[in-house]
Order: sequence, then structure tokens, then C-alpha cells
Amino acid sequence: MNFTVYLPDGIGREVRKAKNGGFALPLSRLLQRAVVEELERRRAVEQTLTALQTYELDLEDNEGRAYVGRITGRMIAETQDAQVFLTEDERVFVYDESGPRYWQSEDPEGDLRGVLDTDGYMEALNALGLRPTIDL
Repeated sequence: MNFTVYLPDGIGREVRKAKNGGFALPLSRLLQRAVVEELERRRAVEQTLTALQTYELDLEDNEGRAYVGRITGRMIAETQDAQVFLTEDERVFVYDESGPRYWQSEDPEGDLRGVLDTDGYMEALNALGLRPTIDL
């Protein structure tokens, strides 16, 4: 199946520069690989979110006032002090029970490395359809 793909001008210039320098990028193969990886990631997230639950988290605001935060999704990892959730709209939240506070991860691959042990990190990233990188 043929598709037309748009590349921003800057990327297009870099591709042309590489080709003119004798190094042609295999754009079709690169795009195919990226699309397959994204489809696999989406399947993993879809599978993770098959049995949604509602979690109520005891939280405090910056003034120390207590409230309940509600998350609909799945818990994808847990440590002694933290829980990691994937919400039904695919946001990743880390709940710090010792706080008690929460924060949203914009970069789960990088952020969760510092929060979870190796097993938890691998479990969470697999649930997100991401391939964990572990320092040996």
C-alpha cells in the first residue's frame, strides 16, 4: 500500500544532505519499523487497559489539606512507597504514599527508572508497550 508522508523542511534537508553525501537513508524501511513498533506499543497499552479499575488515593495539597484523588485505569507497578498507574486516557501517574502526593510522568522510560526497582521498571514499561533499557 502506498502512502504519501510529509517530512518537515529541516528533516527533508537532512535526508537530502545525507543522500548527496553518499549515505541514502532507507526511508521506507525506517517508517515500516516505526509503524510496527507503534502498533505493538498500542496493542500492549490496549491489553493493559482491558480491566479498568477505579483507585482512590489519599492525597494532600501544598497547604497540607487532605483530599481523595480518583484514577480510572490500571496499576502497572508498585514499590514499598510508590504506585504507578496508567489511566484510561494513557497518562502515567506516580503516587508517592509517603507524601502523600502524585505526579504525572511525561517520560516514563526515564522517570520510572529512578522510582522503581528493576523488576518493577520492566513490568511498568512492558505494560506501556515500551522496551526497557537496563544498565548492567
